[in-house]
Amino acid sequence: MRRVWRHLSSDAFASHLAASVLCGNLTALEDKSMDDLAELYGSELTRLLDQHCPVVKVRHKAKQSTS
Repeated sequence: MRRVWRHLSSDAFASHLAASVLCGNLTALEDKSMDDLAELYGSELTRLLDQHCPVVKVRHKAKQSTS
C-alpha cells in the first residue's frame, strides 16, 4: 500500500488545507488539549491526503537474480 505522490496537486491540496479546521477558526481550538490537537492534525491531514492522493495497492514482481 502506498500513495502515488506524483498525482498530488499541491495547489488543490493547499487550498483545501487552508479551508480545513486546522487553518480556519483557530479560537475554536483554544480549549483543546495537546493530545486532542495532535489527533485532529493527524486525522485531518489523513482525510485530505486520502482525498487528493489516495492509498493504492501496489504489486511488485520479484526480479530474477543476474548472478
